[in-house]
Amino acid sequence: MRRLVMAVTGAALMVGGLGVLPARATSQTDAAEIKLLALINQGRGGAGKGAEVMHAGLRLAAQQHSADMSARNTMDHNGYPQRSHHASPGPVEANGRPDDGFNGSSSENVAWWQAGTTITPDQAAQQFYNMWFNSAHHHDCMFDVWGYGLNAAGVGIYYASGKWWATFDSAYDRTPPSGSTTPPTPSWTRIEQNASGVTRSGTWYNIVSSSASGGSYMRSNTTGNFATFTFTGTGVRWIGIASTTGGIANVTLDGTAAGTVDQYAPSATFGRVMFQRTGLSSGRHTLKITVSGRKNASATAAHTFVDAFDFYA
Repeated sequence: MRRLVMAVTGAALMVGGLGVLPARATSQTDAAEIKLLALINQGRGGAGKGAEVMHAGLRLAAQQHSADMSARNTMDHNGYPQRSHHASPGPVEANGRPDDGFNGSSSENVAWWQAGTTITPDQAAQQFYNMWFNSAHHHDCMFDVWGYGLNAAGVGIYYASGKWWATFDSAYDRTPPSGSTTPPTPSWTRIEQNASGVTRSGTWYNIVSSSASGGSYMRSNTTGNFATFTFTGTGVRWIGIASTTGGIANVTLDGTAAGTVDQYAPSATFGRVMFQRTGLSSGRHTLKITVSGRKNASATAAHTFVDAFDFYA
């Protein structure tokens, strides 16, 4: 039996069986579940993997586990892999569960997140995707780097007391539910500068502005400070701000110098594409923006601005 057990943090497994609670389905959590699987499939397409189809039995099992984690306020993998391997079949089979198509290959990601403010289902889905995308083991799990042929998935999201809980169960099913397994059409996806997918070194100031993407951007003028964005896809864009205080930034892609960017302009311009590269090999890449300390002779300072990143997958 091949399986993977993953967790966002090092939460210890608790002794005892899974306490199954009715999963509270709402239009908000339903939408977040569908969006999260769409993001995962988009990433899989960029990595050359086929899309996974939502499996009703796996989805119910994932929903129940997220509800159970919420009730106990504990993140764990209690009940895995049994919940995946014994999920109700999809499509329905006369002999009941488990699904006759399962071969024992499966994986699971779990996570929780407390937003602090009211968010949309798309924002919740994006946050969970970013968390898993930027954790190596969870990333490998979503994209089936081991080649197990995982093609059926169940996404379960639960919200209570200000916390979002998510479970992603994935399995190989010889008779998957009807649905396209063709990678979705590639498109650009926006990642804000303060998302978990963006890392930074040194002091960066977060500036609130209604003109910025997502309502804020970050700024630094300390030489050597840098921001990195890791993504899976074939294209990337750095979204910044051109300004009278804009300096010159050094850009590297996958550890290789990709040029310098002069961020000076006689008046502030938000949403400017400061750097773009397309036609990359399908896979995982890292873009790095570094404050050089240099500036255009007309600039009054040498700031580097990061508003957002886009990736193409």
